[in-house]
Amino acid sequence: MDEKGYDSLTALAELTDQMCTDLITLIRQPGGTIPNPVQPGADIPNPGIKVGHQALKKLKTAAFVSRHLVC
Repeated sequence: MDEKGYDSLTALAELTDQMCTDLITLIRQPGGTIPNPVQPGADIPNPGIKVGHQALKKLKTAAFVSRHLVC
């Protein structure tokens, strides 16, 4: 989160529910390729990172709470 600039309460408050969903979708399926660990020199599709539905729910809740704390 720090690398993308979400390092303060106000930055987290700017996230809407749709932005949270899009962010998690991007992490799950980033696209592109990565080097194949079995065959050096060959590339494989990027598998992404497994992110559970509970993490998405917690991110949306944190954004919701931060929006109300900023107000």
